[in-house]
Amino acid sequence: MATAQVHAEVRDRILAPFSLADDLPIRAVLIDTEGGCVMGLGVHHSALDEWSIPTLHRDMVTAYRARTYGSAPTWSESPTQYADYAVWQRRLLGTVDDETSLLAEQLRYWTAALDEVPAVSGIPSDRIRPTDPTWSGRWREAVVPDVVVSMLREVARQQGVSMFMLTQAAVALAVSASGGGDDVVLGSPVGGRTDEALTDLVGYFVNTLPLRYDLTGNPTPADLLARVRATVLAGFENQETPFEEMVRAVGVERSGSASPLFQTMVTYREDGGPPDEFAPGIGFGSMDRISLNTLKSEAELYITVAADEITVVGGYSDELFSDSTVRRFTDTLMRAFEILATDVNTALAQVDLLTDRDRSRLHTCSRGTRVPEILSGTGTLDSLLATQAASTPDSVAIVFGDTTLTYAEFDARVNGLTRLLLARGVRVGDRVAVVLPRGEWLPIALSAIVRSGAAYVPVDPSYPMERIDHLLSDSTPTAVITGRLSVGDELAGRLDHVPGRPEQIDLDDQTALREIAAMSDHPVTDHERCCPMTPPT
Repeated sequence: MATAQVHAEVRDRILAPFSLADDLPIRAVLIDTEGGCVMGLGVHHSALDEWSIPTLHRDMVTAYRARTYGSAPTWSESPTQYADYAVWQRRLLGTVDDETSLLAEQLRYWTAALDEVPAVSGIPSDRIRPTDPTWSGRWREAVVPDVVVSMLREVARQQGVSMFMLTQAAVALAVSASGGGDDVVLGSPVGGRTDEALTDLVGYFVNTLPLRYDLTGNPTPADLLARVRATVLAGFENQETPFEEMVRAVGVERSGSASPLFQTMVTYREDGGPPDEFAPGIGFGSMDRISLNTLKSEAELYITVAADEITVVGGYSDELFSDSTVRRFTDTLMRAFEILATDVNTALAQVDLLTDRDRSRLHTCSRGTRVPEILSGTGTLDSLLATQAASTPDSVAIVFGDTTLTYAEFDARVNGLTRLLLARGVRVGDRVAVVLPRGEWLPIALSAIVRSGAAYVPVDPSYPMERIDHLLSDSTPTAVITGRLSVGDELAGRLDHVPGRPEQIDLDDQTALREIAAMSDHPVTDHERCCPMTPPT
């Protein structure tokens, strides 16, 4: 009976200030055991955030201890209620229309900080992003050793950064090293309790900040930490702006297949050790993470920093990432922590972020034990393909659906497309964009570009349109190989407006296919290319 009273009293004290419906989910469960009883309390996340838990615990302890001694609990009246906060926030921020308001001022910061933000920023996926994701995922846990943690704390002291900033730098470095590029955006929940009056108030104050980190220019880890520090401090100074307002102001395209502005969420918490006992002789018990196998972002990292340990619990989308990618990213993140702990003055380009597992795999692959003797001594990818076609012309080279090509047929098409590229003005050192879905022509196109002496720019037609536009404008291709029917009308229309108006070879056009077939299938020579692909030795 005492436990039920405690539940009712805590419920009335904690939830009454919300002025919400009476059926707001809050449940207490009392389980009798042979050794006593266990009480569990469940509250919906809309009623409180992680920063509310110490206050909730404190009030539960107060109520329980008072009832065990037969008296009613007494609390000091809170000067602030959650409803007061909601009103205060509206008055503090003002409106977007008022250019002098705090909201307008902060939105000017966010629109500048997120100008031309990448459409996708995170760990490169192994699979095409589904249009209607299920947000199912798997979880993986890793622990930074205590010796590394003590070194990280010393680095944080020397560089003038917090452990929060240091963990942000480690994740940004790991995402970049895993193929995420030099422009990394991480989502970071913040407590939102910017006023002392909110410190002990129970409620949901959390906001999410899209923190954008610049890894260009080959910085040292020390340089990176300084950049992270500046970004975090500026973000915190403008943290009152609701995330939805940021998304609206930046103008990013909303999509059901990905969260806006960032695809990696990093939640940070300090672990001060086990809580005090609930009552004399009664502990709080153990805390276990319950995996619901669901995610809010493509990748979610929960980083807990204790006195002698850093724990990283990561959730990764099943629909995007393979087990090997998740394992490799986890290992890379652990390696990033080691780099930040031991070597902050060496440029990142000279830092070895390879894990022992990847280094072993690279060594095995580089030995080339399975390369046939006939291919030994060749110097380029193109010569490998030509040698294979000459030695095993009737072997199967490509299988796609009902289409099968031998090496002889493959090599003949490569030669034909290479000569068409050269006829359209492609020269050694140029760039050629390949906007093709998966099919038998994709490897032929890539091989032909290599044989022409140019570099290929692969553009997946499933990419967001903004990313495709950026790739095509940034690479300034001399030519574009595509299939206008297979990529769809919208993308085909955009290809007509690529800066520089590059030559287009449409492999869905019978005229182009006839041109390729009419070309000689003999080996392409340096005389046809305008200059050798490799300098003489």
